Amino acid sequence: MREFAAAELAATEDAVRLSARHADLYLARAEAAWEQSETKDRRLVAERLILDLANLRAALAWLREHDSDRLLQLCGALGWFWEFHYLDADAEQWTEHALKATVDQDSPRRARALEAAAAGLRSAGVARRDHAIERGWEAVGMYRRLGDEHGEARTGLWLGRLDLLFEELAGRGLSAERICELYRASGPKWGYAKAVFRHAGFLIWTDRAHSF
Repeated sequence: MREFAAAELAATEDAVRLSARHADLYLARAEAAWEQSETKDRRLVAERLILDLANLRAALAWLREHDSDRLLQLCGALGWFWEFHYLDADAEQWTEHALKATVDQDSPRRARALEAAAAGLRSAGVARRDHAIERGWEAVGMYRRLGDEHGEARTGLWLGRLDLLFEELAGRGLSAERICELYRASGPKWGYAKAVFRHAGFLIWTDRAHSF
C-alpha cells in the first residue's frame, strides 16, 4: 500500500512539473510573439500563434490554479493576439480572473493586462464596449503613473479603435498628436503607429492621419 501511494505521489509530482514546464514554454512563446506585435511581421506571428491556441488555453488554465501573477503576465502578452483573432470570450474570461486574483497595485504587468482586456474586448460588440473602454483608461492611468509612455500610446490606439471620439481622447490627454509624439520617441514602432493611423477602417483620425 505504501509503495502504491509513493508511486501515485511521484506520478502526481511528475505531472505538476510537466504542466509547469508547459506553462513556462507557452508563456515564453507568447512573450516572444508580443515583442513582434507592433512590427511588419504582426500578421504572420498571429497566424502562427493561433496554431497553439489549445496549448495557450491549457497554460492559462494551469496558471489560473497555480500562479495568478504569471497568469496576469500571460494575459498581458496575449491581448493583441485575442484582438487579432476576435477571441473576445478568451480575453474576458482570462483577464478578468487574473485581475481579480492579483493585488490591485501599479505594476507593468498589471497595466499590460488592463490594456489586454481593452484590446481583446474590442470585437465583443456594444454590450462590452463600455467595459473595454473602462479597462483601457485604467491602463492609461497606470502607465502614466509608471512613466511608461509607450504603453500609454499603445493603449491610446486601442481606445481609438474602440470608436471613442477624437475630442474625448484629446480631452483626457491622448490627442492623435500626443500619441504620435509618444510613438516617435519609441523608435522602430513608430512605423506601426503610422500604419494604424492610416488604416482605412480607422475612421476617427483618418482626416488627421495624413499630417503625421
